[in-house]
This record gives sequence, C-alpha cells and structure tokens, in this order.
Amino acid sequence: MLFLFLVRRMSLIVLSAGIALFPGVSPVLADNLDPPETATAKSDIGPWAIQFGIGSKFSLRPFSEATIALQRDVSEKSALRLGLEYSSRLDWIDGESSIFFYQDTAITRYDLDYSVNRLSLSMAYLRRSSGNADFRAVYGAGPFVRFRLRDNSYADSQNRIGSTISRSQSRRDFWNIWNIGTNAFVGVEWRVFSRASFYAECMASFDYSWNRSEYETVFSSSYLESEYSQKANGNSFMIRSGPVSLGISIIL
Repeated sequence: MLFLFLVRRMSLIVLSAGIALFPGVSPVLADNLDPPETATAKSDIGPWAIQFGIGSKFSLRPFSEATIALQRDVSEKSALRLGLEYSSRLDWIDGESSIFFYQDTAITRYDLDYSVNRLSLSMAYLRRSSGNADFRAVYGAGPFVRFRLRDNSYADSQNRIGSTISRSQSRRDFWNIWNIGTNAFVGVEWRVFSRASFYAECMASFDYSWNRSEYETVFSSSYLESEYSQKANGNSFMIRSGPVSLGISIIL
C-alpha cells in the first residue's frame, strides 16, 4: 500500500508538470484524477489520448520519437497511434574582422548560412494482452516516413589596405535523406488513473534510406583561382534498436 501511495504521488507530480506545459488539458485532468477503482464507466472515457515522454527528473518530452503523439482506442485490446515530428534550425552570421600588420591592414568579411529541417510521420497499431485491465503488456508495429535536409554555405573575402593582395572563397554543403520503414515495439501499460496511463516501451526500426549530397568550393586570390565540386547519391538498409522509453498517456 505504501508503494502504491508513493507511485500515485509521483504520478501527480508528472501530471502537474504536464498541466504547466500544456494548460489546455488541465480542465480534463482536474475532474479525472480518480484512481482506477473509483473511475467512471469505461464507456464515458473519450477515445483520443495525447502522449508525452518522461525524461530525467520527470521532465516531459516527445514520446515515441514524435513531437505530437496521439492514440485512439479501436477496441478494448487495440489502439491506433499517430505521430508527427517537425524541427527546424536556421542560423545567419555576418561579420567583419581586421588584422593589423606592420605596413597595412587586412579586412575580412564573412557570411555563414546554416539550416537543418526534419519532418517525420508515423502510424502504429497497438495490441494489449488479456488479463488485468490496469496493468497489461502491449506490442505493436507500423510504418513511418522521415525526411531530413541540411544546407550550409560559407563565404568570406579579404582585402589588404595599402596592398594589392586580396582573396575570396566560398563553400556550400547540401545534403538530404529520405527514410521509409517500420517501427516495432513491446512494453507495458499501467493505468494509474481513469484518464492517465504510464507506458514503458522498447522500440526497434527497420528502414530503407535514399540520400543525395552536393559539395562545392570556389577559391580566388591575386595569384590563384580554383573550383571544386562533388555530387553523390546513395542508399542503405538499417536495423536499429533503442533504449527503454517511458511515457504517459492522457485521455482527452
């Protein structure tokens, strides 16, 4: 009994963190933090649930490699899970530096553009084992598609005041990759409250990827000019497995 009391207290801490990060779900949670034995009838529970991962120190993070993860019960023993992930990073740096020599000054101007984009869509069919409705084994699988794009460019030029020496150079590095495959997972589901459940899952993925890359550089100075470019295409098949991930599912 003491163990269950402590677990439920820890659950309240995690759910409170979820309310702080996602205020829209707080009205749902406020009226439904009942333990399983005092929960309302199962027919009153909504079909959609939002899922979060549990990180270190009970912090919330994306679950099942998805920024947004939704799950809908199809029946008592099965559910459909949908995942969407998108991330983007853009950096622009423009600057100028000066180096003082004995008789002249070298002024360098530089420009850096860096961008990374990632998009992933996934779907999985989940099955629950028979037995205790509050603690059951789960397993499932489903397809996913993932796209990643990286584009980096850099350019600088240097001129010497009081001298005819000058130079300039530029580089561009472009890379994109498509992945298509299947995720498979196995774990346990523990329903602690009428509208909240904990998950512990281990996932493996099998995917095929296509990639394309381009690299080019141009250099020019008072004495020398050069240009180099390279393009490549490739494909690969990968089998990967990850550590056990913890998550919480909140029924909306």
